[in-house]
Order: sequence, then C-alpha cells, then structure tokens
Amino acid sequence: MGWQERFLKQGEELGIQTEKAFQAWLQRHDVPYWRVDQRVETFSPAFWELFARRIDFMVLLDVFGPLLFEVQHLAFRSEETDNVAINAPKVRKVLNVERLARIPVWFALGGAWEKWERWFFIPASKVPERGKYHSEGSEQGDDYYLVAKTEFVVVNTDKGLSALILPFYG
Repeated sequence: MGWQERFLKQGEELGIQTEKAFQAWLQRHDVPYWRVDQRVETFSPAFWELFARRIDFMVLLDVFGPLLFEVQHLAFRSEETDNVAINAPKVRKVLNVERLARIPVWFALGGAWEKWERWFFIPASKVPERGKYHSEGSEQGDDYYLVAKTEFVVVNTDKGLSALILPFYG
C-alpha cells in the first residue's frame, strides 16, 4: 500500500472515529438522535439521483424540531489557522438534501488532535454565503470553500446543543 492509500485510509478511520465521538457527545447530553446507516445498500438508486449525499445524523430537539448533521474530522489544529476548508461538491450535495428534505443541515467538525473536546458547527447554507470559493483543488482535487473560524459556533463537549442553537435563534 502506497502513501496515498495509507493517507486515504487514515482519513476514513478518523472520519469514523469523529462520528463515534459525536454520537458519544449526543448521548452524554441525552439528545435524541438517529445515526444514519452509511452502507450503500441501505440507500435506493433513486436517492443517489436526488441527493447523492448520505447525512450522518438526525437529531430531534424539543420545540425546535429535527436537524441533520454532516460530521467531519477537522484535519488541523484549530489554533494553527483562522480558516476551515470545506469541500464544495459536498456542500452542494448537503444543500440538496436540505432543500429536498426541508430540514436544516449543519456541518459538525471535530478533531482527534484535541480528543474531540470542541465541536465547530456551521449551517450548511452559511458556507457558500460566508466562505470564499476556491476553484483550484484541495489535496483531493476538489473545489472548496474557505470559511473563517469566526463564522462557526464553537461548542465545548461539556455543553449541549442549546449552546449551538442560542446564537442563531436567541
């Protein structure tokens, strides 16, 4: 296995660990959730034609209703940069899910480098509005949005989802 294959495999493993850490955070705060089964055979071909993106979690918030989350591993130390790169094709696919399902989708980013002690949240709809689009590819060759960290709601793991919702809805 070459370095590129090892790099991709490590990224996949960190993504799975990040989803498990997010799930543990939801459980600690008694948030009702549904973790979407990511196996390809659990989605119909029609789903791929319409959505083309499997969302990771749906949470149910009392009074507020459902939210969908796309959970991603944050691949750098948060103190090292003022911006976060988010894959533009993924943003488009996630926004398509939001449009068709009529349920808000949020990106939830956490990092193994700090043992998922903080989560960086941003509504998917805010990424194209606030991020700077870059057509030259990232390390995987895709276009991306560069979003300032100040656009994210940062929630420590000792806080629940109310810390996420209050800045937007008071």
